Amino acid sequence: MADEARRRPIEDVREISAITYGFMASKALFVALEFDLFTHIAQGADSISALVKVTGIGENRVVTLLAALKSLGLISEAGGRLINAPAAARYLVAGAPGDLRDYVRLVNGEFGYESFRHLSAALRGERIFRDKGFYEGMIYDAGIGGERFSSPQHTGSLGPARRLAKWLDLKDRHKLLDVGDGSGAYSIAFCAANQHLRATILDFPETMDTAKLYAREAGFSDRIAHLAGNAVKVEWPDGHDIVLLE
Repeated sequence: MADEARRRPIEDVREISAITYGFMASKALFVALEFDLFTHIAQGADSISALVKVTGIGENRVVTLLAALKSLGLISEAGGRLINAPAAARYLVAGAPGDLRDYVRLVNGEFGYESFRHLSAALRGERIFRDKGFYEGMIYDAGIGGERFSSPQHTGSLGPARRLAKWLDLKDRHKLLDVGDGSGAYSIAFCAANQHLRATILDFPETMDTAKLYAREAGFSDRIAHLAGNAVKVEWPDGHDIVLLE
């Protein structure tokens, strides 16, 4: 039902306005994570004065940011004390079971949000990076970096990868070519769900060390191989009976 609601044609100018101002909500969340506000609240800095002290942000600015976070349902207030929303407590607090802070802040914020600044130019066919594709240039030329990007990307990808591995029947497949997986989350999930499966990850050289580390930690060093290269330039290896493109 929720998916159907999202797909329906919009009818009201207020819905256009909500899209127009959506970037403000994203930025409020990203900056809250930059100052780790949800963790501070969870650890007892649950008042305006306490947050001013631990973050060094001016009181008037803290008040404005908290108002935005309240309007988004990320925090609430009762008896003068700030409270993280259930989802914020689970996913946006350091050490929480589903800690996704780095994924939201780095993958969605620094890479995803910033990359969309170039959308108009990209649609006009302009090259953003003279000698590289957009994805490679944004991550490795714009300062985000291989391990710094791949580690939070791995955290955010494991859940979807495990769900896909449960849904996709690979009992008759034996060798997976995993193109663009970065950290190797999907190869790890597929190998865990299919004991007979082997995988080869093809991705940029900057991702290899992190991907090998995660494969080793998962116990799949002997079943997951790594091939460094740009997938649109190098020749893909033969012998694979399923290909996953990411």
